[in-house]
Amino acid sequence: MISGTNPRLVFKRIIAYLFTLLVMTSIFVFSAQPAKESTKTSKAITRKIVDAVTKNKNISQKKKNELVKKWNNFMRKLAHFSLFLLLGISGFASASLTFIKKGKHYIQKNALYTFLFCVLYAISDEVHQIFVPGRSAQGSDLLIDSAGSAVGIIIIWFIFYLWARKKAVA
Repeated sequence: MISGTNPRLVFKRIIAYLFTLLVMTSIFVFSAQPAKESTKTSKAITRKIVDAVTKNKNISQKKKNELVKKWNNFMRKLAHFSLFLLLGISGFASASLTFIKKGKHYIQKNALYTFLFCVLYAISDEVHQIFVPGRSAQGSDLLIDSAGSAVGIIIIWFIFYLWARKKAVA
């Protein structure tokens, strides 16, 4: 049951939905990149990070290239985790702003439904990659995506909890 027609609440919902849609679209676009393009993108980002971390250090270009090669896979997995963390946050915010009820039971339901939604989206993302040249579905990515979603849900749940406590005290 969707609760509330307060204009401020409707505006918050729209923002949460749009952010969720933006995150989902970003995930889809990154997954639609063929393997060569995806690797090029992630290596370029890893290169910028390596350059920033090694700035003002006397490190050869060869060593920097080795660092990029070494850290690129970690950066790809971190990107998976981060995008799904954002999906968990925005999805839980959307659910909580839509299905507003008091009590722990409803918060837990929103968290569970959001997590299930995120896992289903992660599964669809892995299936999508099967059809992209040079890409494949990977169970490890599904686990990383699910973990990112769970952490995002926990973070926003905790923020909502602190906000509710502050509001109750005031």
